[in-house]
Amino acid sequence: MLTMIDSEDGMAMVLVFVVITIMLTMIASMMAITINQINISEVNADGVQASYIAEAGIENALHIIEDDPMNFTSSPNGTLTSDLTLGYDYEPVQQDDNFYTITSEGTSNGITRSVSVEVEIDDLSAFDNIITAEGDINFDGDNPINISGDKKDKIVANTSNIPTFDFGAYEEVARDNDQFFDDLAEFKSWLTDSHRYISSSGTFQIVELPSGVVYIDSGISEVSDYISLNGASKENPTVLVINGDFDIENSFGGINFGDNVYVIVKGTFKFDGNFPGGRSMLVDGDNVFIYAEGYVTIVSESIKYHGSIMSKKSKKLEEEMKEEDEEEKDKVKGNVTLSNDNWWPELEYDNNLNVRALLPEEQDWVTVHGYQFD
Repeated sequence: MLTMIDSEDGMAMVLVFVVITIMLTMIASMMAITINQINISEVNADGVQASYIAEAGIENALHIIEDDPMNFTSSPNGTLTSDLTLGYDYEPVQQDDNFYTITSEGTSNGITRSVSVEVEIDDLSAFDNIITAEGDINFDGDNPINISGDKKDKIVANTSNIPTFDFGAYEEVARDNDQFFDDLAEFKSWLTDSHRYISSSGTFQIVELPSGVVYIDSGISEVSDYISLNGASKENPTVLVINGDFDIENSFGGINFGDNVYVIVKGTFKFDGNFPGGRSMLVDGDNVFIYAEGYVTIVSESIKYHGSIMSKKSKKLEEEMKEEDEEEKDKVKGNVTLSNDNWWPELEYDNNLNVRALLPEEQDWVTVHGYQFD
């Protein structure tokens, strides 16, 4: 009897040992699975975090490009700086013509993910020229015009490489900021009401313009007094948009573009100030830009221009012209003519324009084509 009991106790102990062993094995397996799942979750979390960091690098790059596309295209790899504190690192920018592939790598706890984006940037090299014309460039007058500055040799004629400006976008920005005017008379009335005439001498009026876009929804063909327009600052210049021809000839008044004024004309830009008894156009300012969809002609007793001039052929107007009307057809060609018959015959351009100021939000000089995640 005792032997049977001892045998049964032994079998029970073996069974208990087997059960305990199985349970321990199961617990160990469950713990291993749990630990593995935790590790996987941590890896996934780090991977997601690394992707977010890489995306932050791309967003930073796009902000830099959109803020100053010319600066980026002049030195793509020198413009983008990795931020190892935040954890993103840029690979060398790959360039194919006007397309740039930017890759940002993000790292979190040793896990690395990368995000790439392709950016197309319009050719903005014309902003680096002192004069750019889709047609011819002519210098007339008794005195030769002295061209100086770092960019004195950058005079480019008969080129189609001239950016297109979105006048609708400019109008929208001006309306949003209450700087839209139906014509010159309304604009001058607003200048008076807002006390922007800062000094005067006889008919000579010095005007301090606001920063941003000022839009005049008509051409300008007559000025009865002499107005000197000064923009706000180099960092925030005034963009003066004229929806029509700027065509002042033999006028008793005149307009001087002083410092920090960018003039965008949807038409021809002409000033012939050599009129006996009248005033002439004096371009005597730093950081000045003139763009016209049509020819640019300045005939003046004094030209001292520090900035850039662009003249683009107006294809729309050219298509609307009658075939036999050669005089009108010539009007829309992108020619630049400068004529100086007295003193200060000088053009100088040694500083880059603030191209960002010419970019309303809707202007499509920079196009993002999509993201790729790796």
